[in-house]
Amino acid sequence: MNSTESQHVVAANHVAVQQLNNNLKPEWLRVPQAVELFPFCRSELYKLIAEQKIRSTCLRKRGALRGIRIISYDSLAAYVEKAASDGGIVA
Repeated sequence: MNSTESQHVVAANHVAVQQLNNNLKPEWLRVPQAVELFPFCRSELYKLIAEQKIRSTCLRKRGALRGIRIISYDSLAAYVEKAASDGGIVA
């Protein structure tokens, strides 16, 4: 990751933290933010993404192999809410 990319990452994290501190929920979370806010470890999040139980996308430059994975806050919250209403059982 070059310095410009790392500056963008720091800025995105800063904006998300500010939104949470102001009681505004972000629309999208990076994986580390999702791990901090929801009761999942990184591997569980990727499993839910693979099973299409939560919404996610990867932002990357054209032709790039790697990018930035972002996860929908609303889909994570809905997944947790469904598990809570089903007595804590996640399918």
